[in-house]
Amino acid sequence: MDILRLHFSVNNSLFRDIIPFWIKNGLDKNNGGIFTCLDRTGDIYSYDKSVWMQGRTAYIFYTLCIQYGTEPLWKEMADSCISFLDNHCIDSSDGRMYFSVTAEGKPLRKRRYIFSESFYTIAHARRHALTGDEDSLAKARSYYNLMLNIYDNSENDPYKITPKFISSTRESKALAYPMILLNVTVIMSECDKENESQYKNIAKRIIQDIRTFRHEETGLMLENILSKGERFFESSVGRIVNPGHSMELSWFLADSAAWMENSELLLESEDIFWKAYYFGKDEKYGGILYFKDLFLKPVEAYEHDMKLWWVHTEALTAAIKFYDYTKKDIYLELFDELYDYSFKHFADTEYGEWFGYLRRDGLPTEPPCKGHTYKGPFHVIRMLSESERVLSKLVKKPFGCDNY
Repeated sequence: MDILRLHFSVNNSLFRDIIPFWIKNGLDKNNGGIFTCLDRTGDIYSYDKSVWMQGRTAYIFYTLCIQYGTEPLWKEMADSCISFLDNHCIDSSDGRMYFSVTAEGKPLRKRRYIFSESFYTIAHARRHALTGDEDSLAKARSYYNLMLNIYDNSENDPYKITPKFISSTRESKALAYPMILLNVTVIMSECDKENESQYKNIAKRIIQDIRTFRHEETGLMLENILSKGERFFESSVGRIVNPGHSMELSWFLADSAAWMENSELLLESEDIFWKAYYFGKDEKYGGILYFKDLFLKPVEAYEHDMKLWWVHTEALTAAIKFYDYTKKDIYLELFDELYDYSFKHFADTEYGEWFGYLRRDGLPTEPPCKGHTYKGPFHVIRMLSESERVLSKLVKKPFGCDNY
C-alpha cells in the first residue's frame, strides 16, 4: 500500500475537486443558500432547495474552517446557508422546519422527520465553536431540546405530524432516529462544553435504545422494529438491513466510545461494522449493496442492489476512524480497497465530484447527476476530511491543501 499516493489522492480530491465544485456551482448569490440539484457538469436542473442540505452544508463548511483554518469562501458558503435557514426554513406556527423550499425560500414541503432540525442544530453548534457567537449556541440548544422532546414523546408527538404508519395497527420506530440523535449529541458535547455531562447521560440512554435494533442471531442492525422493541418479520419492512446506515452508525458509536473512554463500546461498534460490511459486500461486482433482507428474501425497494455514493463514503469513514482508534492494519487495508473501488467508479475525472448512483455493475445511471435533494457537499467532504486528517499523520504532513 502506497500511503503517500493515497494521501495525495484524498488531499487533491478534497481541496481541488469536491470543495471547489460546490462553491462554483451550488452557492446561490442572489437568494442565499445552496442549490444541490446539479447535473453531471454542475448545471442546475431544479431550483427547489433541500432544507437538509442547507444545514449539512453550513455544518460541513464551518467544520472545515475549524479543522483547516478559516477560508473566506468556505465561511461565505456556511454563513449563506445558515442565514437562509434562519430566514426562510422555519415554520413560525410551531417552530418545526420545512423539508424543501423554493429558490427564494417559500415553503414547499414539511415532513414528520427530525432531520431538518438535526442539521440545523449541528450547523449552529459548529458556528458557535468557530465564532463564539452565543446566539448560535442558544439556537443549537433550543433545537436539540426540540428534537429530544419529539424523540422522547414519539408515541404522542407533541407537534401532531401525521405518523408514517397507523399506530393503532402497527406502532413502529426507525433506527435512523436514535442514530442521528446520537451523532448530534456528540457534536453538541464538543461545542457546548459546559453541558458535556448532561449530553453524556443522554448519549448513554440513546445507545441503549440503539441496541434494541440489533438482531440477536446475526448481529445485524434492523432498520425498523416495533415501538416496544419486538420484531415484525411478517413484513418486509421489519426485515430491512441497510449496510450503509449500519456502518455509519458504527463510527457514531466509535466516536461515542472514544468520548466516554469505553473500550467495550468500541469493540461493539467494530463488530457492528464488520457484520454490516460483510453482509452488504457485493462479491460479484465489488462495492456495497444498498438494501438487503435479513433472511435474504426479495426486497421491495427497486434500488436495493444499486451502489450509492453515501454508502461507500460511510464505509470509508468508518474504516479510517477505526484505524485511527485501534491502529489495526486491517482497517487501513480495507480503506485502501474501498477507496480504490469508489474512486474508480464514483469519481468523475472529467467534470469533477462523484456520481450519486451506480447500477450494480458499477456504471452510472443515465443521465448521471452530481446532486439532488439528498446529495450535496456533505458525505464525500466529511469522508475526505476525516481521511485526510488521519492519513496526514501517517505521512507526517500537516493538515491542509498546501501539502503538495
